[in-house]
Amino acid sequence: MNHSGDSDSTGSLTGSLLGIIGGVETIPTPWLQKLELRDVIEEVADDLAAVRAGTFDAESQREKCPGW
Repeated sequence: MNHSGDSDSTGSLTGSLLGIIGGVETIPTPWLQKLELRDVIEEVADDLAAVRAGTFDAESQREKCPGW
């Protein structure tokens, strides 16, 4: 994000909204290549989608999500 002000928040919101609207395929590849901790973000997104779909297996994820 190239503007003065809170550009990291703007980028975060923009990427989140694009992902919600059309999935990771709608986010430009150069943005994804520069994304710090992409693997962690994608894992959390997959887990959240599984929770919403009712397919999240909390028991098998106990080590990763001990408070679940």
